[in-house]
Amino acid sequence: MTQYRLQTDITYYVTDNHGILFIEPGRKMLANKASSVLFRLGYKTVKSGTIRTGQEFEIEFRNNKIWVKHPKLMGGKDYFEVLDQIDDNMREIVQNIDIIDHKPKAKFELLTFEPEYGSSVGYHPYFACSGMKSYDEAWDEFVRAVNIQRKPRTKKVTLGHRYDTQECTLWYLGDFGGTPGFVSSKGNATKISEIMTGLRRALKINKTTDIKCYSGYSESDLLLIKHPGLMTDSGQDLDSDWSEPIYKFWTSWICSEKLENRRDYLKLYDLMSLTHPDSLIEWSSWEPTVKPALKKFLKNYLLQIFIDFESRDCCGHKLSVYLSDENLCKEAKDVYIYSWVGNRESAEGSLKFMANHGIDIDQAILETKIAFSQIDFGNLENLLKYHSRFLNINKNIYERSLTFSEDQKDDGGKIRGLFNNKTLSDTVVEMLNLAQENLGLVSNLFSYLGVYQYNGKSIPDLNIKLSLQDIVDYLGGIGSLSEAFKEVLISEKFLTLDITLKRNLVIL
Repeated sequence: MTQYRLQTDITYYVTDNHGILFIEPGRKMLANKASSVLFRLGYKTVKSGTIRTGQEFEIEFRNNKIWVKHPKLMGGKDYFEVLDQIDDNMREIVQNIDIIDHKPKAKFELLTFEPEYGSSVGYHPYFACSGMKSYDEAWDEFVRAVNIQRKPRTKKVTLGHRYDTQECTLWYLGDFGGTPGFVSSKGNATKISEIMTGLRRALKINKTTDIKCYSGYSESDLLLIKHPGLMTDSGQDLDSDWSEPIYKFWTSWICSEKLENRRDYLKLYDLMSLTHPDSLIEWSSWEPTVKPALKKFLKNYLLQIFIDFESRDCCGHKLSVYLSDENLCKEAKDVYIYSWVGNRESAEGSLKFMANHGIDIDQAILETKIAFSQIDFGNLENLLKYHSRFLNINKNIYERSLTFSEDQKDDGGKIRGLFNNKTLSDTVVEMLNLAQENLGLVSNLFSYLGVYQYNGKSIPDLNIKLSLQDIVDYLGGIGSLSEAFKEVLISEKFLTLDITLKRNLVIL
């Protein structure tokens, strides 16, 4: 589903200073809210009504704002400034449509856009035309809604068909051990085999309510839904060219997937454990490829556990390279279970799954110990690569934060005071100044850059998360740094900064 909605009709309010506010028609609560917003902002409504939108809106940009005219709006001659508009709309238009003399060369349709945290009147107006991503998404959602209204619902599923509900769209891939398997996004795939070879995760869903919010699922997620409920069959949408057991695709998955952290390993385990065949006899043809790959992925996972938990107390378990081999294996398994994202039964099941595939868990742990002992945590490259270890062990040292009150005019030198090295502090100040001057336009420089404006105040708050990796990237990458400066960054014992400040705060 999408945040954008096509609107057959639209209600408008024209103000005395050539502003216009649009809302969905027939919603009394929105109408009351719109009137209240206009009154509070000091606008006087001189005309209101309802029009059919069509693709008849013309746009002109004035002072970084969208102005529109429509043949059925106040005689169709004048432009009006759109109230309650968002910057994303102008940005998408500029990126997709030719602009001549501040006017995009296209006719636009009015959509409504539901923002993440609501808006002043419920839904922002959003102008789009064919070829723009927002319009294409809104059109797909319109077709989906029509299908749901006009076609009967069914519990019967057919391979390759698309199924729609009020909450989501699903594509049926087949039966997996008695459970129907779906994806909630097919991407550009036209065949079931294309989706099968691209699967990276499986999720077992027992209640249909769990799939109402499916935006986090992609075409690489297999959804095993025990009781999908009534759905609208919208017809064949994928070629049914797949008839092999799902485990025949395991080799291509594990040979193409780069598993570098615990999250990747968890995804692969879920996928394989939920789709494995009942009989081990069928595995002989591909086990020589699968088994070493599984061991490699297990060792990568164990190495991350050593990095994050070695020398830390984990609910009475302490993983240490100085333990005997027997005790190390015991503690490593306990910490493995402790750190597992899920319950103990699931964690123990994953170890059993590996053992059933002929993998010696103890041997993998001892080999991982050797690999861990060879890591030099004293250089900048590994400080950045294994930052989780330093944050887990010494978070109070490596993580810094600052928040400035609303009435502060300058930072009092506190930002520079966080750092010992002048080059480092100058770089941080330079990046923060860029954020203040350009707001969201430089968000790519930071781990996070949020811009918040409360209660109509003209000066927004900035919440910024700045990492050492962000700084290194800003300076041209690790290869562009001198060895002396690398040593400075190591001795600084800094990895992340979380800071909240006003746009106009002066950094001394």
